[in-house]
Amino acid sequence: MKFFTLILSALISFCSYSAAGVQDEAQRIKNDLKARLESQNIKKPAQIAIMNFDEIAKDARDAAAGKAFASALVEAFSSDKDFIVVEREKIENIFKELKLSMAGAVSEKDIKRAGLILGADWLIMGDISESNGEFLVQARVVNSESAAVAAASSIPVEKSKLIKEADERISMVAKNYFSLLYGDLDLNDLNAKLPSAAVELRHNTTKNQYISFSALFSLKESDDLMTSKYISVVPEIFNNPLTIEEKIKSITAFSLNYGFIFKMPLKTVLRVEAGPGFNVVKSEQKLFSNAFITSMNVNLPKTYEQKYSFPSLNLSASMEKRVWKTVYFGLDFNYKKFSFDREILSEGNSGLKSYLDPLKNNISSSSKSIFGRFSFAF
Repeated sequence: MKFFTLILSALISFCSYSAAGVQDEAQRIKNDLKARLESQNIKKPAQIAIMNFDEIAKDARDAAAGKAFASALVEAFSSDKDFIVVEREKIENIFKELKLSMAGAVSEKDIKRAGLILGADWLIMGDISESNGEFLVQARVVNSESAAVAAASSIPVEKSKLIKEADERISMVAKNYFSLLYGDLDLNDLNAKLPSAAVELRHNTTKNQYISFSALFSLKESDDLMTSKYISVVPEIFNNPLTIEEKIKSITAFSLNYGFIFKMPLKTVLRVEAGPGFNVVKSEQKLFSNAFITSMNVNLPKTYEQKYSFPSLNLSASMEKRVWKTVYFGLDFNYKKFSFDREILSEGNSGLKSYLDPLKNNISSSSKSIFGRFSFAF
């Protein structure tokens, strides 16, 4: 647990640094638009909806720079208490219903319809063209009731900077992710280390939060016996001790987690999540004695397959780096806390039941693991 805590603390500390990208330019346009609106004594807080900027320049169109700059503008306005920004997902859904594009020419009638349905006082839209080897970003604020332009602003932006920012931002707006994971699952107190693989489906509920479902399967049984679980009994009817050995054969685990996303530099994100899990562990129990014992009620040696089902609490932190468009590689650090009642089977050995029942006990344990992760957004 201390290892997991140290790793988590280091990752959160590292994520405190973030690159500015084109956020400074978006902030400048926001400040200019706000100053122009305030001169008209607008009501506060003003409800605004920010459209994707029309991409007039081919390079801007190829990079989807209009959507990226609109996203940066959303962040700039969202941090200002004088504005309430309509969620981008809500805008997209409304525009799909109206069969409109979030960018490009919008008629006066459509502006009024969109403003009414979104409940926005103002719509912010604009375009990105090219001038003297740079992008020229032009923004305007439109009154949703009259469709009149109330304020406008423009600013040159370095082309390579906006293209790079667009590349990074667009990769972050996907809602769904599929991941494959591989690594060793270490069941600390059970002396079992099992190579395992997992699949995960993740859905981003907001820009910084998500829910995920994962299923894990061990690929190989443990080679070692469960630690401190050798049990020797000397029943009065025997002159030799009865020995019970047990080892883990497989584990299947399912988990449902809620997590938070922290954007980091170098196309990297940190994810921290927690949630409940359900686990199925299969083991192999061997009962034998130094003496050959056989009777109507005792048949040794004997091998049983045991199955345990139990819940767990899961904690996880992962680092993911985008390597190509919507493809990511990363590392997962996982911690699991659980407990279950250990059973000792005696089927076919009814004569041993009264001796074995008192040996049943509760096992409280944990596991930790480091998994490699391959993900892609869709």
